[in-house]
Amino acid sequence: MIRNILGVLVGLIVAASFITSVLYIGWSMYPLPENVSWFVPESYKHLDRAIYPGTYLFEIMAYALGAFLGGCAVAMIVKLAKPAYAMLIGLIIFIFVLVKFIMIPHPGWFNFLSPLPILPMGYFGGKLIDNIYKK
Repeated sequence: MIRNILGVLVGLIVAASFITSVLYIGWSMYPLPENVSWFVPESYKHLDRAIYPGTYLFEIMAYALGAFLGGCAVAMIVKLAKPAYAMLIGLIIFIFVLVKFIMIPHPGWFNFLSPLPILPMGYFGGKLIDNIYKK
């Protein structure tokens, strides 16, 4: 039980660290508009029209690969049901992404495409580690 909880926590830390790193790389390549302050919600009301499309691609890649690496991390720690715990990591990231969509406006295509790879990538991360440990 403790091992499973620790695995989920480590998986979330790995996923969040990777997502944050990739987003910062994307923001360094495609900077946000200067009038945006993350501490003032009114400043990003029309942010979806002012962001470069490349920023959205970095964000989709960050969510998908973050879920994959978080799924791999949790699968390395838990003993049983590795893909299920990896899916849990994907589900938690999925929920955070949906909450972000409610808080910050995004284009419709991005709202549709970005959550799609999160759950499968979490599962595949856990399944990959499960297959490696079975051999």
